[in-house]
Amino acid sequence: MQARSVLTGAGLWFWLAENGEKVAPRFPADAWAVPPAGLPARDPERLAALAQARTLFLLGQRRGEREAMTAALNAAGGQRVAAVRAL
Repeated sequence: MQARSVLTGAGLWFWLAENGEKVAPRFPADAWAVPPAGLPARDPERLAALAQARTLFLLGQRRGEREAMTAALNAAGGQRVAAVRAL
């Protein structure tokens, strides 16, 4: 079974959604009628975001890292949440 959704604290969600580096520029609904032309920008901010996303992905592939995450979720009471128990 693969996790499709994991509950996070407000601080982590805010960092991911608002403060963290972004791999793609903001694309609000009012801009959808005219999509940007060409390839995505390769400016330093985007490259940093891609490097960060790759690092997080690779960390998630390590068994020890997944076990540490499981231990942290358990310590925080995550076993009370069915979605976390499935992990």
